[in-house]
Amino acid sequence: MSPNSSEIITSTEPSHEDATTDEQTPQVVLNDSAKKRALSAEEDYVFNQLQNASCASGAPGGQTGTKYAKIINETNRGKYVEANVPYHYSTKELEADYESKALYLIDGPNIMRLKGDEITPC
Repeated sequence: MSPNSSEIITSTEPSHEDATTDEQTPQVVLNDSAKKRALSAEEDYVFNQLQNASCASGAPGGQTGTKYAKIINETNRGKYVEANVPYHYSTKELEADYESKALYLIDGPNIMRLKGDEITPC
């Protein structure tokens, strides 16, 4: 049994025939979904941090950096996804473009930010 087969069976609940015809198709969808969820969570994190900063205004998106997510590990706990989100903000003193990088654990419907850059413009 491959490490991903139980994940495919429990997450999509295919019939026996579906599970044996094309195991790769459901896995690709799961990986893409995990990456999208990690990116979305990091964008939300950046947005919330900047919204809560009394001295700055800003949002995800910026002139520098690349928005990406990649699966860096997969265990029985879930998928570990690195997410990178560029962002910009401005204060009275400066205009800034940065990137926020974080590591997420995605396990079924759960997503947890394990570690990552802190955004503290003030």
